Amino acid sequence: MKITKEKLKEIIAEELRVFEQEEQEPEDQSVASRTEFAVKLKELSIAMQKATGIESSEVQLINSILDMLIKAANEGSARTILTQLQTLISKKLG
Repeated sequence: MKITKEKLKEIIAEELRVFEQEEQEPEDQSVASRTEFAVKLKELSIAMQKATGIESSEVQLINSILDMLIKAANEGSARTILTQLQTLISKKLG
């Protein structure tokens, strides 16, 4: 796979942003942020039960992605991949 100079610059810039974020943020997550996350997951669970426009294949994909991300975060720092995913999703969905 050939990487263009421009793509390489983008990759390096992204890695530097992630590194700077890691340096600025404390490693331990606060209880409040974990609690807020749990509350948000409960809200999403209720919203998913009421949703009518989501196909079952989409539900399975969302579930699989969330499962993989939570496992990765639990096993070690998943900040890099999470940041990359957030950037990609933001670009695609606006």
